[in-house]
Amino acid sequence: MIVIRCPHCQVERHEDELFYGGEALPPRPSDPLQLSDPEWTGRLFFRSNPEGAVIEDRCCAAGCGHWFRVRRCTASHAILDVAPPPAMPVPLPEFSS
Repeated sequence: MIVIRCPHCQVERHEDELFYGGEALPPRPSDPLQLSDPEWTGRLFFRSNPEGAVIEDRCCAAGCGHWFRVRRCTASHAILDVAPPPAMPVPLPEFSS
């Protein structure tokens, strides 16, 4: 079981006490009403599932209720970093033209 310390209330929580908000990438849309149904489907249900470090959004649902970001290794489930969202910016993907 994954145990993560909330950076807000400083309490260690088991994975089932935290709400999983999904991958922090791609960034959330600035105007959600402009997304089509296929775009929402891709955003909500399809994940990149890389092997290695990923950044996820989590909420301390059983405690303080604050959102935070977790950098986790998908191969070992090791927690690499935990921070409030502004302290762990998500790198923007590079686009080729």
